[in-house]
Amino acid sequence: MPINAEQVKDMQVGVTVKAGRKVDGDKIVDAVVETGQYWTVMEVLDKLVPKEKGKPKIRRFRTKKILDRACTDHKVGQSIVKARLARYWDGKRFHYGIPI
Repeated sequence: MPINAEQVKDMQVGVTVKAGRKVDGDKIVDAVVETGQYWTVMEVLDKLVPKEKGKPKIRRFRTKKILDRACTDHKVGQSIVKARLARYWDGKRFHYGIPI
């Protein structure tokens, strides 16, 4: 429902809101590497992503982005970071794990 000008006068201007929950993606990737097994995104989300009040701190899409980022070489500053994971397709879903 729209609001009128009188209600807008009481609102704050220029307020910044902290974006999203912060999760260290390196810890998730380290856990995948340490197991030596190959995980799907949903398995990583269920077992390796930190929980808050019984729910994962991040959703499936951000988990997939973390895993995909770990599968590609990328540039950080002036140096190139090598891929830590490999992504394999079985015809239904991707599995992430150490490169063969």
